[in-house]
Amino acid sequence: MRHSCARPLALAVLLGATLSAGEIETYLARHLQKLEPGEGFDADLLDTAGKRMFLLGETHAVAGNEQLDLALLRYLHRTAGVRFYLSEGGYAAGELKNRYLANGDEKLLDFLTDQMRGSPAWNRENRDFWKRLGEWNRGLPPADRVRVVGVDVEH
Repeated sequence: MRHSCARPLALAVLLGATLSAGEIETYLARHLQKLEPGEGFDADLLDTAGKRMFLLGETHAVAGNEQLDLALLRYLHRTAGVRFYLSEGGYAAGELKNRYLANGDEKLLDFLTDQMRGSPAWNRENRDFWKRLGEWNRGLPPADRVRVVGVDVEH
């Protein structure tokens, strides 16, 4: 199902750059929707109508984040046409992820995983996320596939 808007983007916005601490708390109190992993999770609870950007965040080092992340990405892809995934990693890492997503070469995935050694992202769940994302993404028509954009500092 395609959304009527032309190619919406998933985009991370730094609220702190334009809002004071009190304004951020007020904004989040009105707009924050907490989602918990598990059997009761239903991405369909999110209303995407008329929206073109989505800011999704998580508490680091919580088991199940990857399940939510993939479920939300698939939902936003289906309902809002999201085709870009901003990754907390550098541009080069994003390009390697794109190569992996395109061809399924697990040597690339192993290399990316090894580069995270010693960080909170060095875990089986993170690797499994990229593997499941790749399998799903390769099953889509080429024009509908998700691309990764690395937006963090390269390490």
